[in-house]
Amino acid sequence: MLAFWGSEAIGHVGLRYPYDGTGAVTDYLLTGHYPAVVWMAYVLLGLALGRLGLTARRTQTALVAWGAAAAVVGYAASFVATEALGGASTIAYTFESTTVVRRGEVPDGAAWPDPAYLLLAGPHTDTWFEVLGSGGFAVLVVGGALLATRSRAVALVLSPLAAVGAMALTVYTLQIVALWVVREWFGLDLVRSPTSNEALVVMTLASLVLATLWRVALGKGPLERLVTGVAARAASVPATEPHPSVSAPDAPDPTEEVPHGRRDQR
Repeated sequence: MLAFWGSEAIGHVGLRYPYDGTGAVTDYLLTGHYPAVVWMAYVLLGLALGRLGLTARRTQTALVAWGAAAAVVGYAASFVATEALGGASTIAYTFESTTVVRRGEVPDGAAWPDPAYLLLAGPHTDTWFEVLGSGGFAVLVVGGALLATRSRAVALVLSPLAAVGAMALTVYTLQIVALWVVREWFGLDLVRSPTSNEALVVMTLASLVLATLWRVALGKGPLERLVTGVAARAASVPATEPHPSVSAPDAPDPTEEVPHGRRDQR
């Protein structure tokens, strides 16, 4: 809701992101492909999963069951609701024709988009249905992978994927840098104007091989080491001692005489 109405409201009040310098903030919070107000749900979900006893078969099975249930509910509910209004493609087309997000100029009295958009569950729609469906699917995949890798043979076969997952921050960062280098040095935009899937295949294979070699030789990824080090230092900072002038009230002396009738009050 906040991502939908907030991004539209910003445009209607006169901000012309990203042309007026507000793009970095609004894209990060509301209008980008990964708006923080929505994607923090996935971050919190990941933190919650990390606190579970993921080695227990019962927990792994529960992740599969609950993840599948959430995915089915999210996507099925979206399908039923959008079909009743003419279909997801119709709703998406109507939204694109009325949204003011990323428009350089917004005319006075511009219409607000149809809130039926919130019923969609497609990629990067950033709706409740998408969060429920894709989040549930992610939990399903995690649980299924944990169950599958209880077998040593399967764990060995999937070890390259585990290596990429163990250093996802490093791998994603290097991929972004590689895409930038190819665009700036060779004039090829592999994101918006790909000519084939060759670059995707090369990047995928390179990520699997390099991540596996790094994990075998050095363990944790470089950026993961950095984040872990910063977090460990932050967690080790001692709590602030109270100021000497501020002292806790003295505890009552148990041997002190208490006037008759006041002992219960104490």
